Amino acid sequence: DVLVGSHPATFANGIVVDGIYQPDTNLYLVWKTPDLSIEMIFWASTDYPARLAKEDMLAIAASMQ
Repeated sequence: DVLVGSHPATFANGIVVDGIYQPDTNLYLVWKTPDLSIEMIFWASTDYPARLAKEDMLAIAASMQ
């Protein structure tokens, strides 16, 4: 559990592929405001070198209006 601004949110990372947990592949962030339900998903293949840090994803979410 995390906060996006003042809104409670849920952060999760990883995905299970062929029965194997891959912790660095996906990031999920889900939260609700009084007017919206928002879900952010970051996905990158294991071959792609760029990654999005949890803190960066939270900063992007907090900057949304």
